[in-house]
Amino acid sequence: MNQKFQDFVSYIGTKPQFNSNELRGKLREVAESFKQGEKMVEKHKSVTEIKKYDILHYPIFGYAHYVLVHKVTEDKIYGFSLTSQEKCFCIHKIEKDRFFNDSFVTSTYVCELLENVKDKFIRVYESKAEANEIFRKAKLWYKENLNL
Repeated sequence: MNQKFQDFVSYIGTKPQFNSNELRGKLREVAESFKQGEKMVEKHKSVTEIKKYDILHYPIFGYAHYVLVHKVTEDKIYGFSLTSQEKCFCIHKIEKDRFFNDSFVTSTYVCELLENVKDKFIRVYESKAEANEIFRKAKLWYKENLNL
C-alpha cells in the first residue's frame, strides 16, 4: 500500500475531529504520491515482452491483483498473486521492494495467456534476490502441502 496513504490513515486516528484546513495539506501529499505512481505505470506501458520478475496488474477471480511473474512460456505466464493483508495462504512478507513493502506473496499460483497480459505490465520487481527467495519458498510450500 502507498506509504503516504498509510501515514494519512494513521494521522486520521490521532483526533476525533479535524477541520478542512488540517486535512488539506495531508490530502495533497497523498494525491501527489498517487500521481507519481501513475506516472511510473504509464512510463512502462510500452514494453513488448513479459519476463520473469515482472509485476503485472490484472483481474484474477474478478478482482485486480498484482502478480509477480515466475515463469514465461511461449504463450503463457505463471506467477504468484500479491496481497496487502496477511492471510493463512501467505508464504512471504515483502521487505525489499519500496512499493510493495509490508505486502505479502500468496501461495496462489496463477496462469494466464500471454496475449491477455502484455499490456498489464507495471514494472520489474526491485529485488531479484528476494524474488528468488519467494520462488524457493513457494516450491517448498507446494512440496510440503500438496506433495508436488
